[in-house]
Amino acid sequence: FKQKPAYGRYQCDWSSDVCSSDLVPLPLSLVDKTLADAGIGACTGLNVIGVQQEGQIVTDLPPDQRLVEGSTLVALGSAEQWERFGAVYD
Repeated sequence: FKQKPAYGRYQCDWSSDVCSSDLVPLPLSLVDKTLADAGIGACTGLNVIGVQQEGQIVTDLPPDQRLVEGSTLVALGSAEQWERFGAVYD
C-alpha cells in the first residue's frame, strides 16, 4: 500500500485500503455486460478489483460476472488511466 501525501488523500476505509478515489459509479453503457466484455482494463489500463453493491465490496470476480445497474466499480489506476476511463465511458 503506497501512502499518499496529506493533500492527496481521500476518504478511505483503511481496513481494506479502498479510497473514494478508487470508486466510480458504473456507467450505464456497461450495465449488463460481463467484466470481460466491458474491456475496462484493455481500454483504459485500470485494474478492476471488484464491485460495490448495496454497501458491500465484492472482489475476486470471475470474467463472466455481469455488471448491474447501481453498482460501483472498484478499480486501481493512475490519474491518466482514470481520465481515459472518463473519456471512453462517458
